[in-house]
Amino acid sequence: MYMADTRMNALGTPNALSTPIALGTLTTLGTPNALGTPIALGTPNALVIQNANPSLGGPSLSGPSLSGDSPDTFPPSYLPAYFENLKPEPEDFIATYKPGCIQKTGNFASADLRYTFESGPHHHRLTREILASLSPKCLRLIEEIERQDEDDFRTHGHYFKHFIYSSVKSTTKHVATALMDILGLQLGYGANYLGDDVDKKWSKIQLHEMDVLNQNQYNNFYLLSSVNVFGQPLSAATRKEVLRRFNLRPDNSHGEAARFIVMDSGFKEGIDLFDIKYVHIFEPQMTQADLKQVIGRGTRMCGQKGLDFHPTRGWPLHVNIYDSEIPMEVRFGFENAATVYDLYMRALGLDIRLLNLTVDMERMYIEGSVDNELNAAVHSFVLPASLSSLSQSPSLSQSHSLSQSHSLSQSHSLSQSHSLSQSHSLSQSHSLSQSHSLSGGARFDDVKYANALKQMPLDRLVDVLLNDDASVQMPNTHEGVRDYIRENYADYSWPEVVMENKCISGGSGGQVVGGQVVGGQVVGGARPLQFTPTQDFVRMYMTPELNRKGVMLIHSTGSGKTCSAIATATSSFEEQGYTILWVTRTTLRADIWKNMFDQVCNESIRTMVRLGVPIPADQKSRMKLLSKAWSIRPMSYKQFSNMVSGKNEIYKALVKRNGAVDPLRKTLIIIDEAHKLYGEGGLSAMEKPDMNAFSEAVTKSYEVSGSESVRLLIMTATPITTSPMEFVKLLNLCRERFDRIEDSFELFASTYLNESGMFSEAGRARFLDEIAGYVSYLNREKDARSFAQPIVQHIMTPILRTPLYRDFDPKIVSILSKIDLSALEEEFRVAVEQKNTAYENIKAESFGALKQVCEQYSDNKRLKTACTRLANQAIKQIMEHIKEKQALLNKNVKAVREQISDFKRARKEMLSDMRIKIREKGGKYDGDDDDNDSVLSDEEDDDDESFGKKPIPDFSDDFHKYDQSSFNAIKTKCKEPPKRAVFNQHPDIVRLNRVIESSMDSVRKTAKMLKSIITNFKASEKEIRNAIRDEKDGAKKALLRQLLVKKTDEHKMNIKQSRIMTRDINKRVTQKAKDSKKNIKKIKRTLERGYKKYIKQKGKETGKEDASHIEEASTKMKKGVQMFSSTNEIDNDELRKFSKECVKVFMTKLIIEKDIIDQAANKKANATKTKKPRANKKTAKNMGENP
Repeated sequence: MYMADTRMNALGTPNALSTPIALGTLTTLGTPNALGTPIALGTPNALVIQNANPSLGGPSLSGPSLSGDSPDTFPPSYLPAYFENLKPEPEDFIATYKPGCIQKTGNFASADLRYTFESGPHHHRLTREILASLSPKCLRLIEEIERQDEDDFRTHGHYFKHFIYSSVKSTTKHVATALMDILGLQLGYGANYLGDDVDKKWSKIQLHEMDVLNQNQYNNFYLLSSVNVFGQPLSAATRKEVLRRFNLRPDNSHGEAARFIVMDSGFKEGIDLFDIKYVHIFEPQMTQADLKQVIGRGTRMCGQKGLDFHPTRGWPLHVNIYDSEIPMEVRFGFENAATVYDLYMRALGLDIRLLNLTVDMERMYIEGSVDNELNAAVHSFVLPASLSSLSQSPSLSQSHSLSQSHSLSQSHSLSQSHSLSQSHSLSQSHSLSQSHSLSGGARFDDVKYANALKQMPLDRLVDVLLNDDASVQMPNTHEGVRDYIRENYADYSWPEVVMENKCISGGSGGQVVGGQVVGGQVVGGARPLQFTPTQDFVRMYMTPELNRKGVMLIHSTGSGKTCSAIATATSSFEEQGYTILWVTRTTLRADIWKNMFDQVCNESIRTMVRLGVPIPADQKSRMKLLSKAWSIRPMSYKQFSNMVSGKNEIYKALVKRNGAVDPLRKTLIIIDEAHKLYGEGGLSAMEKPDMNAFSEAVTKSYEVSGSESVRLLIMTATPITTSPMEFVKLLNLCRERFDRIEDSFELFASTYLNESGMFSEAGRARFLDEIAGYVSYLNREKDARSFAQPIVQHIMTPILRTPLYRDFDPKIVSILSKIDLSALEEEFRVAVEQKNTAYENIKAESFGALKQVCEQYSDNKRLKTACTRLANQAIKQIMEHIKEKQALLNKNVKAVREQISDFKRARKEMLSDMRIKIREKGGKYDGDDDDNDSVLSDEEDDDDESFGKKPIPDFSDDFHKYDQSSFNAIKTKCKEPPKRAVFNQHPDIVRLNRVIESSMDSVRKTAKMLKSIITNFKASEKEIRNAIRDEKDGAKKALLRQLLVKKTDEHKMNIKQSRIMTRDINKRVTQKAKDSKKNIKKIKRTLERGYKKYIKQKGKETGKEDASHIEEASTKMKKGVQMFSSTNEIDNDELRKFSKECVKVFMTKLIIEKDIIDQAANKKANATKTKKPRANKKTAKNMGENP
């Protein structure tokens, strides 16, 4: 229990923590008698806050304090008890990285505006040397562009257009600046700099005239930024004109007027770029969906028809994806990530099961699509050879065609198991009948209707014919739907693909018709296009009679989704009295009209064209051609969710048309870019719809209106952006309440998935049945007849060109040296172990077996004595050898110990010199180990960089090259300190957190009280005005007016003073909160060090206990001497070898000694035989005495 000190604070109230600022005394200002009493706000006691309770934090809590001047000092009696009960989580002491910071800083290290073209006069130009540090990727991008341009001009005699994309909005400005400063390109619009001393520093943006651009041929570019440029947003008109100029044909097919366009993530969708040859993606995209969206900007249908078409290869689109490589030896500090993108993905902490399911989900909705077999021909089409052979210039890294291993979606190609079998193959000879073309008009019923009737039971058939109910009861299983499509929609199959240019004049679009000749020129009119098999299928399949509440069109970018939707709406829904609601992004609401009128996807207008009705040129007149079904204009997601919540005029219009019970009755809702509904990012908070209200509105319509309920047509090229569950949620919008699929990942996984996050066999079968009939899938990315074919290469560039961290980063050098030190310490450990164990318990008696050899000579004393002498010599030689080896081992241990000592001394001197050198350069460092956090003061470690006050670094100096590098920026700016949540209940931290909360509460209270003061003043002024109005006496009215002027002046003065005082108080209070946060960090760091020391000490104590047991066991073992009966029993290889040599010498000498003794014995025996008998008697007597 913590007992708070109840000392009185400066305001006379108890418990300073709960009421640090007593603003309650101001509430009397609004009393009725305020008119007649002076307002005392001008006095020093104005807010009765005095010094705002400088202590603010109140009294400290009981327990050891770590927030004093010496936070490293712990009461010894307290720490073990505190640390002993701690149970930290693994992540408590692990530093993490901030994903957004990694992505931004990995692209460009500095946020200094002086490195951009928006820095006023822009004196500080980017150079290659500066880019090499701030953004190695950007420098590599520049080098790639130069290489590609040089090859193109040499080969073709002209240049081609480039599209540069970055997911990070700030990056595009840096890229644009590099294009200007290094390549000398001109931005296609500009603004005049008005100076720093005015509120608006830039004049209005003006597009350069085309004449100006043409004078700078091939050297102009545009920047489309979703954030302000020159201090202002790009207007819709400017964006539209930029795209029109960039896409001009033939005037800008090769970039004559504008050759480069740079965009950020705000323009990832809904933008068409024509005739580009190169795409530069500044960072790898997080998902395949994102990558497809980006590349899709340049792979529109016939988007490259302004360029030459290769008869067998089509149009190659070279896509470079850039990433920065982290040096191998320092990856330990970057979560072992090999690249910046790897580090970014690790920092996101994604569930691997979600990544697996993303791939598998895509495979499933492709396989389960209703038109899977109808589109087989276009999906299975591949070029005869790899597109990489078209690359005229040598690639700097391995290049891959997207139709191969690096395709935008590997699962797009149909495997053999999913291709049409011979028994179920769709007739490819069925060409589209004339009724599908413009001349034949729309075709309803035919095969589908007839087959539906033919399959019905008699009672159902009678009901249909009598009641005109042609509801199509399509099967609810995957196999059933597939068979149903084969029987009823075979005519809508894509024919076999023959390689040809489908984008020649008059290809997919016809001649201009319905125009009028004015002044010798054709104005108005339209160019009706011929529907593709998929567009024809969708409009005939998705009808009010379909027993599905909606269909999801997952069609690749540029394949005509918008046209499909308009054709669907006008082929049947419009005729049957449905209201058409078009829901899309705010910026794309006007995009449908070109499909409606220019390409004539609207069946009603196609009929008009066929009948010769002229199509006007102006939009207002064109809109009059639309039926009542289109009376509600396209709306944003937010407008739609407001509508279903009854918050806008659109809701009232629908209620008037369809009734209040179900305003969505008989309404077709077409949702474009539907992945934005549930996907993260891409929509502002103002644009984000309320999906709960959205879902509930359509569900209510399903339940209330039945067969006449709302219908949905959901369109997207990428239904999965960040989570595979987005597809499930979109699908559920088309299903009734109790038929929906679990959209919680864990619940979904328990039903459909295996442990790795892939579909199980049972889950696969069930899911295919669930989605049967709901999904149309078309991917025309591989259709080289109409679409450019991407060739992707991943460009890797070192984040540092030289390892400057070895010269200017004490932290890294310290860790690297510790690695080297660890190797030395391991060498020392091995040396000590060898010294202690190599000859352990080996004594002279260990080789007693040598002496045992001599026992066989017991009957020959002389030989036995010689044998024993030789054995002792051998044993002595072995023991002397052991002694020499032990001396060498001792010497080696000493040498390694000295080497370690020298290394530590040199390391300390090197780090000290490095720190001095860094200080001399004006830099700072983060210490060489965790115990040196205090080296970097809190004053130095500020988050707000006042770039304008700092000089631009000298990038010719190696220190500044490293200090300003992306590598160092990621390491220092993007690292999130460990949470250390295990210490949150420490008394000092509890106290400081209360201080922070109290401070924030005080800020809220002061804001509330200031608002109350202003309200009360206004009320008092209003009271006087009312009195003036009611007063009949002119003199009194004049006095009241004077009083009003006086009070108004007083109030203004008092409000001004109150605001000043409030601001000062809040500033002090906020600073106190900041100081408390810093103290919490310091305390937690100190506690972490203390805890680690405690664990280390505890480990040492445990180690000592273990060591004592080992020592005891070792002592017991040492009492026994190792005995060798054979040299093969010796474990030490070197000693065994030497001992064998000694034994060999011993045996050799023994044999020689034995021979000598035997020869002497034989000689003596022979001499005895030749002597005289007297002598023989004497010898015999002697041998008898000494046998």
